[in-house]
Amino acid sequence: MIVAITAVNEWSQTQKLKLNPQKSEVIWLGTRQQLAKLSQADTTLQLPDDTLIAQSVVRNLGVQLDTGLNFDAQARNCVKTCYYHLRRIKQIKRYFD
Repeated sequence: MIVAITAVNEWSQTQKLKLNPQKSEVIWLGTRQQLAKLSQADTTLQLPDDTLIAQSVVRNLGVQLDTGLNFDAQARNCVKTCYYHLRRIKQIKRYFD
């Protein structure tokens, strides 16, 4: 894995890009059994400037992904957003009745 991160970092530098640790997230995908085998060292990723710690849920292009790829976090977020907008519509509706 270190070789892969080094390769990504080198490619980024040749393209005049920089990995931003504050905007980067790491997630391990797999079954519960596979994820249970990960050690503490596996859950951290050492970049040249910083260290990233693996998360259980990450966001990519607005979609929340979790370690099992079951989209529970995305569904919860979608329901939460829908309820928020329904409450706002109910509040606004009072002014038009």
